[in-house]
Amino acid sequence: KFSDSETSFAFTGSELEKRTARRKFYELMSGESRLHKFHLSVQGGHVYTQASKDFQNAMGSSAYGYSGTGVSEFNWLRKLQLTYSVDPDIEIGGAVQWSGEPSISDWNYYFQSSGASLDVVGYYGVCKYKPFYSTLPSQTDFSIGGGLGIAKINYTAYAHTNTGFGLQTVQQIVEERTLSAIVFGEFNYYFHESLSLGVVADFIYYPPKKVPAVANLPEQTIFGNGCIGFVLGLHY
Repeated sequence: KFSDSETSFAFTGSELEKRTARRKFYELMSGESRLHKFHLSVQGGHVYTQASKDFQNAMGSSAYGYSGTGVSEFNWLRKLQLTYSVDPDIEIGGAVQWSGEPSISDWNYYFQSSGASLDVVGYYGVCKYKPFYSTLPSQTDFSIGGGLGIAKINYTAYAHTNTGFGLQTVQQIVEERTLSAIVFGEFNYYFHESLSLGVVADFIYYPPKKVPAVANLPEQTIFGNGCIGFVLGLHY
């Protein structure tokens, strides 16, 4: 039984309106639809470290890992994001980003132990744009985006030195909140209209922070890092 309602398409107006009409027409004819309004995504991936890598280069150490659970630069929870489609090719929303780096430590005779850790949590307002919304197959999409927000930085560098009379601890700590920006791009494949999996690349930036030298660890400047990994999306 056919519906009594009719659907019309206007292939005129702005380029966005024409692209949207073409996409809706295709979805009606194919029986497929991706016009879900809410989008929840989880991102993880390989972090291209900055502070941890500087320490590793200075100390020649490779014993580092997230939360001390293993030798890895892979972060399973890099970003959690929720967006809303204001137009078929534009989404706005918010994200929480965990852009810290693996804790790293080293030991030698003169400096009984030394190490560094960087924990960063950022809260962002984000916007996504799908430049090829009307041209890519309905099972795929490519988007670019960015956001602004506040990042909470907690960086610690320390050294326990052997003075001959015992151990002396020297450390430098950076704890502050600062403005931060994020840029990202992702390519997704839809296994179902409500489930997608894709690849993503991002970069987190905040104003450079100088950390004075600590014992045998040289002065460092921290300003963010990048990641390449996966993104899992739920759409409803």
